[in-house]
Amino acid sequence: MRKAKNPNLAMIAIGTVAIFMLFAAGHAFISGRAIFVWPQSSWTKEVAKASWMERDAASAIVFKDRVWIFGGWLHPYLPSPRDAWSSDDGKSWRLEIEKTPWRHTYFSMATSFQNRMWMMGGWYNNRLSDASASNEIWSSENGRTWERVSPHASWSPRLGGALVEFKGQLWVLGGAENISGDVGKLLNDVWHSDDGKNWTLATSSAPWAPRAYHSATVHDGKIYVLGGGNWAKDIVLRNDVWSSDDGVHWNLVTEAAPWAPRMWSGALSYRSNLWVIGGLSEGQINLNDVWHSTDGSSWEKLDSGAVFPPRHAHNTFLFKDRIWVMAGLDGSLYNDVWSLQLPGDWLPQGDGRSLEKPISAVLH
Repeated sequence: MRKAKNPNLAMIAIGTVAIFMLFAAGHAFISGRAIFVWPQSSWTKEVAKASWMERDAASAIVFKDRVWIFGGWLHPYLPSPRDAWSSDDGKSWRLEIEKTPWRHTYFSMATSFQNRMWMMGGWYNNRLSDASASNEIWSSENGRTWERVSPHASWSPRLGGALVEFKGQLWVLGGAENISGDVGKLLNDVWHSDDGKNWTLATSSAPWAPRAYHSATVHDGKIYVLGGGNWAKDIVLRNDVWSSDDGVHWNLVTEAAPWAPRMWSGALSYRSNLWVIGGLSEGQINLNDVWHSTDGSSWEKLDSGAVFPPRHAHNTFLFKDRIWVMAGLDGSLYNDVWSLQLPGDWLPQGDGRSLEKPISAVLH
């Protein structure tokens, strides 16, 4: 076997090729006599198939150091599941309830508030003859024993609305009163409650267009509404962003964000940024892109290595200082679980890339 005459030259050649590839991908640059290289953040597949069955449009809540998943969708002409599962690591899951006391488990709204879990609204029995929307409100302090706080909230029965905690209150934003996609059944009302039982109308008609399947989150002292639309014969998809510091008066942050119009996406606030993740876009194309913004106006696409498969109606949440994605649909239903951990010194760069603190190597 022939050996290289100078192994150092071989190593230099390999290193040169590797650095060239980093330059080509936009992950390196030269400053003075140093090369700066940024490592990519990659998604980790925590579980290929979780203990719970494949589904989309489920509800997820992070509560008392555990993540919970409830209900969801299986098929247009099959009843929705009514199970509840929890995990302390996102990998190993425990069945908590085989059949929840509420029936409307498809596109319901869920969050944690005042040291309790809350579930409200949603759709029952998909496209079967006895299908219906709900304005029931349920609450639990342990996830296994649930109390019906109200059989009929002040707001109309709905699915695909958004629920956030903001300034010590629960807020319900928009949705659809039925699954048929009738334009007249889309909502842009905003309600709030300090106890989950008694609700006050903040506005019956916010300036953002009536919609369902949108994302909402609280960021930098404001409620944000992002995207959404309508699932009907003529599908409506949006990529506008709105914000409000009181739930009554709304500001159009951008009419068209650089991310594609979408519904059934995920959104959250993390590391001083808004995040929009995946969803269904034009041409019924499922997405797995990840975007972030400090203000909702200027956006950057996260440049990551491994990425979860495209999907919509997935669950997106923060847990153990990571962004998580699980479940969803892209032709087939998923029951996988993915997480993304950003380095502690991660910073957006404002030039279309998302980069971490660079690793430098001095040129001799």
